[in-house]
Amino acid sequence: MPCVRAPTVPLSAMNGSCGPCPVFQALKITYFQDTDTLYIEFRSSEIAETRELDENTLLDLDASGNLCGLTLEHARERADIPHVTFEEVAA
Repeated sequence: MPCVRAPTVPLSAMNGSCGPCPVFQALKITYFQDTDTLYIEFRSSEIAETRELDENTLLDLDASGNLCGLTLEHARERADIPHVTFEEVAA
């Protein structure tokens, strides 16, 4: 499965009322078929710490404690990977 990237969308385009707002970073979802691992990147930032949520789930955090990424091992079994869909909602 190839990498799926969400578009970069200004926050003001989502609700029309916020004025000058930051731009959402692109969400990146990568599935590694050879290791059955799903990685979701929420922000492109230097990882300061990786926390183990359970033996198959890892959380990547930046120096401020913000969530940067999520790793799911055994993803096909845990996340029903063959049936993943992507939907883009218009502003």
